[in-house]
Amino acid sequence: MPRVLVLVLCFDEHSRTFIEQNYAAHLGDWLFPLRIETTKYLENEVYLNWAQSNQDKIRESDYVGTLSWRFVHKIGIPPV
Repeated sequence: MPRVLVLVLCFDEHSRTFIEQNYAAHLGDWLFPLRIETTKYLENEVYLNWAQSNQDKIRESDYVGTLSWRFVHKIGIPPV
């Protein structure tokens, strides 16, 4: 089975809390909420900082991706 790592982009405490409460069973396993600050610039530095401090998780994964915290509303993955 492929090893998947998903970063869920959270833009405020509400979005982070929502993910943590509704997907607690998967946190730290394959799902990681990533709080990003909204700026007028691209937020690539946030990904870079996370990637640098989590290199082992990335190397151990076959697939790495990102989703907006609103993925629940857009693609209908039910909370667990």
